[in-house]
Amino acid sequence: MKTIINILLIVLMPLIFTFNLAAEDDLQIAFDAATFHFDDNETRWELYYSCPDNMFTYQSDNVNNKLIGSIAIRIVVKSKSITLIDENWKISNSINSFEELKQNYIFGVKSFFLAPGQYEIELSAFDMNKTTRRLLYKKDIFISKFEKNRINQSEIEFASYIEEIKESTLNIDPMYMKYDYYVIPNPRAEFFGNEARLIGALEIYNSEIYSRNGIIRSYKIADNTGEIMYFARDTSRIVTEKILTTFDLPLDTLPSGVYFLAVTTSYPIENAVDSVTSTKKFFFYNQSKPFVRKRYFTENELFEKSEFNTMTPQQTDIEINMAIVIARDEEIYQARSLNDTKAKQRFLFKFWSQRDSDTNTVWNEYLREFRSNVEFANNFFSYGKNSQGWKTERGRVLLKYGMPTNREVHISSGLERAYEEWFYENVQGGVYFYFVDISSIGNFILTHSTAMGETYYPDWFNRYVPTTPDNRMNNDSQNQRQSINPYGN
Repeated sequence: MKTIINILLIVLMPLIFTFNLAAEDDLQIAFDAATFHFDDNETRWELYYSCPDNMFTYQSDNVNNKLIGSIAIRIVVKSKSITLIDENWKISNSINSFEELKQNYIFGVKSFFLAPGQYEIELSAFDMNKTTRRLLYKKDIFISKFEKNRINQSEIEFASYIEEIKESTLNIDPMYMKYDYYVIPNPRAEFFGNEARLIGALEIYNSEIYSRNGIIRSYKIADNTGEIMYFARDTSRIVTEKILTTFDLPLDTLPSGVYFLAVTTSYPIENAVDSVTSTKKFFFYNQSKPFVRKRYFTENELFEKSEFNTMTPQQTDIEINMAIVIARDEEIYQARSLNDTKAKQRFLFKFWSQRDSDTNTVWNEYLREFRSNVEFANNFFSYGKNSQGWKTERGRVLLKYGMPTNREVHISSGLERAYEEWFYENVQGGVYFYFVDISSIGNFILTHSTAMGETYYPDWFNRYVPTTPDNRMNNDSQNQRQSINPYGN
């Protein structure tokens, strides 16, 4: 007879928020989330939660001779103050006596489908048998679009149980099925014991297009100072639109502490020059291997260990020019006044360190996102013999403002040149950029923007998109192009 696992389900979004409130009467519910590709328009947004069985306030059910506890949860998702999701559910647990309470966890997962963009999340909960026990969490989140023009990865889902469905002897709710596996989440991201293993899953997309012979996957665990504590690599010859990658990594050699898992897909397999990485923090507790005090490095030692210290003079100059795209005026002046390569490298080290929003993580997420945008620009904005797409006007805007919320591409026709419309929802309250391939060689020029400090020419369409003079405005003197948007909107 199969064992029945008492599991509930729920889902939310790609960020982690955990409630560990000290007061005995406060609720303690751990939440985690991850995003997965769904289709060209929407992302699958999963919320994971767990609640220990001793967190409920129990009341007697004399009819069934049980003790019953229930917690009500509500999620509200808004965009521009418009409510898109308002959903309620409850999680329950029943016991025969209080002696059964052993801090066993009840898990849950729930899925929503959201278009890329920014959202306001409000998550609340209360104990239905003692309504004064409550929690409330609010957060602004941004869901990125999964691009189809390169290999992509989902975020990482840590698991408390993972096994192939055909091998499992447990009777598990189908809601935990992912492809051929049962994946029960671990929203606490906590792993215990001297035989603990780090388990979880993520999805890889578009390998059948960009790496038809297979992909290389690597798994790296680093501690809070960035030291690599574990590394493994394997090769997958599976190439499909979506690949579920599961991992099961040993933790027995690690001391207790905070760690970061990085899963990287490198491609093409014949000459892996491109890669995409997903990272996530987890906690490991091993009573036989207590926390180890780590040595922290001075700024000079950190520079010596950094990637900037090993750059060639040519690469250093390229990195300086990239940094100038997003630099402040005083930083631009300083960068251009430097002649010595080592001084330029130290400038780059400080430049990116100042933009690292979370120095407790192993990677500078801001720099990683910037490098990803450089790679995107080089792949898709280059033209002719110019292979440095980041130097184009589309590349400059991409590096400065990031990926647009919406990008519309209009191909050329007999009467119109190719042009693009970019919209940024979270820049200056919402701004547009318009690029036109004036020379018809793939070099799109910024012809108008509503962003402050950018090219401002509202009549851009009539001036630059039509291919013949008859279709354009004839009176040039009445349409002088302004170089700066005087209004900023």
